[in-house]
Amino acid sequence: MTASGVVNKRIIHTESGEMTFELDMAAGQVEILLEDRERAEVLLEPLVAGDEIAADLISRTLHVSRGPVLDLRMPHPEPTVLSGSGNTTARGVGGGGVKVTARLPHGSRLKATTVSANVAANEYLPTADFESTSGDLYVFSTDRLGARTISGEVSVDTADRVDVETTSGDVTIGEANDIRARTVSGDIDAGRLTGSCAQLTSTSGRVDVFASCDAEVTARTVSGDIRITAHDGAHVNARATSMSGRVRIPRN
Repeated sequence: MTASGVVNKRIIHTESGEMTFELDMAAGQVEILLEDRERAEVLLEPLVAGDEIAADLISRTLHVSRGPVLDLRMPHPEPTVLSGSGNTTARGVGGGGVKVTARLPHGSRLKATTVSANVAANEYLPTADFESTSGDLYVFSTDRLGARTISGEVSVDTADRVDVETTSGDVTIGEANDIRARTVSGDIDAGRLTGSCAQLTSTSGRVDVFASCDAEVTARTVSGDIRITAHDGAHVNARATSMSGRVRIPRN
């Protein structure tokens, strides 16, 4: 602990080579870096300097190496209770945001669970699994992406397979071969469907997908608009239905 009360913790995985980084935390931000290195190394530090709640959470963080898996579990901050006038009581958490910087060997995988912490991976991951209440996820490139959020947004630039479910979070896909996306009110944008199948479902969110090759696209909404477009010469078997939203599909 420094004189200012800030605690940083550095964790080094005991095994060398490709691994799986498993993380469970509440608030803050997570940066995943894939590097030419022998062992995974994770740095924990308060997101805001002088945050005593974050410093306490870092000091009580548990981690264990199980063969190729580094499992890191950070305690969730206790809500504070503030008594208001009359019988009014407010509950909330002040502080506790932690910055996690994970430097992983190339070929490593990610499995993260957060409450509101955002996660960003700016290099290729073979697989990425994410669950969050309100945290956002960004992945540059992956073979398989699986994500579940309530209000968190999910974005991926390039993927082979995508399976995403949100309530109000938007889903943005640069390009993918196989897409399954479901939202209640979040929009679904698929810039390029490069494979043969997409299944897109929303209640009130907008659905927009571009097929760059022959494909089967199923899109369903209740009130959200649907737009399916295709590259010249691509044959798209489009099944699109909406109760009150506008529907546009390609003419093969």
